[in-house]
Parts: sequence; structure tokens; C-alpha cells
Amino acid sequence: MKRLSLFLILCFLGMNIHAQPNIDRVTLLQILAQPEKYHEKEVQIIGYLHLEFEGNGLYLHKEDFDNSILGNMIWINSTKEMIKNLDKLNDKYVIIRGLFDAKNHGHMGLFSGALSEITRCEVWSDPRKPIREKLK
Repeated sequence: MKRLSLFLILCFLGMNIHAQPNIDRVTLLQILAQPEKYHEKEVQIIGYLHLEFEGNGLYLHKEDFDNSILGNMIWINSTKEMIKNLDKLNDKYVIIRGLFDAKNHGHMGLFSGALSEITRCEVWSDPRKPIREKLK
């Protein structure tokens, strides 16, 4: 019993060492609904990423991109690393972390805020692959 308690305590301490308490893990829907709440905060979001000249956006859904539903997206200030991995990241759902700016509305003011100073951008899922393939 003592070993189990010690193990659990060490696991808890280990998790806290790696925890990043200054990052808000939120949904894109939360940001779109209350952008002022997340203004100038570091956030981590999952969304559909489309990267193109003057059109870098993180969308709520792939269908929002396909149908040009502009209110459901935020501008993405892409990094050199993201551009280098364009083939891997573009038109995928990604998990992305950066600083949210509710006052920056991206190219031509069409976006509902912006994400900059990006420190993480990884593929979450590929909408072109059936869900059954993802579960294997």
C-alpha cells in the first residue's frame, strides 16, 4: 500500500512539473463566442486548418471552409515550421497553440480574431480518411 501511495504521489508530481497552467485549452467555439475572454491569452485549440496566401485560417469545421462561412474561423499567423510542413498540415484538423488576439481580424478583416506566436501545430486527424481507419 505504501508503494502504491508513493507511486501515485510521484506520478502526480511528475504531471505537475510538465503541466502548463498558463495555457487555456479551449474549443474554437468558445473563442468565437467570447473572443474578449481569451484576448492576449495563450490558448490551445483543435480545428480545421487551411493555409493559403492571404487565407490562413483555422475553421470550426471542414464544411465551414468548403462553404466559405467566414464567421467560423480565426486568422493564423503561420510559422516557418508550419510552411515547411504545409503538405502534412494543410486541410487537416490540427491541435494548435498560440497567443490569441481578439482585435486582429486577419487579411481584409474577414476573420474572428487571430492566433500568433504559435508554439505547437500538429495533425489531429485527416478528414479524408474514414473514421474506421483512424481507429486501427
